[in-house]
Amino acid sequence: MLGVTFAFLTGGFVYDKFGINGIALFGVFMSSCQLLSLLFYFFIDINHPEKTIPPSIERSSNHPVPFEWKKIDGSFENMIKDLTLNADGNDNVMVALDRFSTSGIGANYINYILVITFGMESITIGYTLAISPVFIVEEFDKSPTVIGMMLAAGGAAGTIISIYMTLSKNGSSFVKSYFPSPYDLFVSLGGISVSVFIATVPYFSVHCTGLLFLMAFNDMAAVILNEIQGTITSSQAYCLIGPMGQVVRRSFNVITAITGPVLFGIFPRLPYIVAGSVTGVWLILLMIMIMTRMKKNSIKIESEHNLSRLFPVNLAEMNFVSNEIVKRVCKVGTLSARIDEGEIQA
Repeated sequence: MLGVTFAFLTGGFVYDKFGINGIALFGVFMSSCQLLSLLFYFFIDINHPEKTIPPSIERSSNHPVPFEWKKIDGSFENMIKDLTLNADGNDNVMVALDRFSTSGIGANYINYILVITFGMESITIGYTLAISPVFIVEEFDKSPTVIGMMLAAGGAAGTIISIYMTLSKNGSSFVKSYFPSPYDLFVSLGGISVSVFIATVPYFSVHCTGLLFLMAFNDMAAVILNEIQGTITSSQAYCLIGPMGQVVRRSFNVITAITGPVLFGIFPRLPYIVAGSVTGVWLILLMIMIMTRMKKNSIKIESEHNLSRLFPVNLAEMNFVSNEIVKRVCKVGTLSARIDEGEIQA
């Protein structure tokens, strides 16, 4: 995101001063720096071969080893004891979360729905980057430098918000308190849809505001999607699901790059209208699918007596990520629900 902001900020200025040749030379220079940094990384890696490979990495991915509690200086034994003393069951949820990552459980339809969501999230930014420079020149007669500064401001806003959400203690606590998963994803996608409609207003200041919020919400949605997908996907399944999400996202970018100018030729604001409408419709469908899934998960788990003892919290109050993982771990039988004589047996 910082790289995008830098490119937008300098790109318009370079074009104004040196034309398209300046942009080409600038691109060659930055690509050369990227290649040199990669070669430098390999050089450091070769000259520091001392590495320790965790036992879990050495295990064959085709034969995943079930999660086991191991006594190491009594620490795990104490941890198990602490779990049984925790009345709200939150630590038991953490046990399920930790076990899920190495469980080898395959992807389900929710994972693939999120893969499609990566593409839907990219539609608005794809149309924006495809037609916004031409739109701003024709509608508002602004220079490339101004256009670059506008797009850079949007990229900077998205970077700042994303960093605040993920790395700041206050920001992370605020999001978890007021917009727990999946509401953070719903808000970001809703913000994208509303912002792109604001950008259609034929006043430069309003258009700039819509563009600024559009890019900010887009970056926020990308971060949240990556976090959710990475958490509810086991490490083995993520080898496929992770790249698939990015492939779908880039494929939708290609589609918007091709269709954007066509829609712009029909009506200059049509790409924005199409992008906002498609994102809004997908948001409604996504809300129905995820909320229905969470409700079914809670009913299923609470109907099992042993599971309700292991997770004495109200499952309906769990966020989407915890709800989904607990349900899937329990469904495949990799988490025993028996509490006996002060121990959780797995």
